[in-house]
Amino acid sequence: MSESVRTARPSMIRVLLDPTEEMKRIRENPVFWGALLLVTLAGAVLYGFQMYFVAQDPALWSRMMGNAEMPGVGQEQLKTVTMLVSAVGMLFTYPVGLLIGAFVLWFIVSLFQGEATYRQLFSLQAHLGIFVLLGLLVNFAGTALFGLNPMYPPTSLAAFVEAEGMLEGFLMNLEVFNIWSTVVLAIGLKEIAGLSKGKAWTVAVLYWGLFALLAAGTSGLASIGA
Repeated sequence: MSESVRTARPSMIRVLLDPTEEMKRIRENPVFWGALLLVTLAGAVLYGFQMYFVAQDPALWSRMMGNAEMPGVGQEQLKTVTMLVSAVGMLFTYPVGLLIGAFVLWFIVSLFQGEATYRQLFSLQAHLGIFVLLGLLVNFAGTALFGLNPMYPPTSLAAFVEAEGMLEGFLMNLEVFNIWSTVVLAIGLKEIAGLSKGKAWTVAVLYWGLFALLAAGTSGLASIGA
């Protein structure tokens, strides 16, 4: 292993351009604070804007909120509160989601006899956050410039196939950046955990499928309560 790989800090940009080399850097130097903070803060701003676009569309707002009310708070104030809560919520839910996701990934990797520490897999997940950020940016651009529905990422099948409940949640995960992230995850598991190519792909697809099913179930429950 060259000294440059041992000491170089991983970069989210290079995860896009040269994922194999970056996975080696993450294996040797599993830092995560820069990637985590960037995606968390930028994601919170973009998610807040997404809720702003939803609030400006009466049909989308009604679908999301129903007849929700707050005593002494008007509809415009409620919209502002919802946007702020959504943005602030991202500051907490994204890091917690990464913590849980990295543990689930570590557990699955262990079942397949992979050798990776929790810190290495957390760093991997943090750097894969570039795909989350790109997805939010494309969604923001699509809504701001072309008036697309902010509830459905334009890069997902849910934007093209009308569905409800569990199917809608599942189609939301059939999304370009989500799939791209899964491909890079497989590369990372091969380089970081020492898994064979077949095992790395199996773990990556299982990991994607697990959270796709979770999203489908959550969407199904939400549709029942709507």
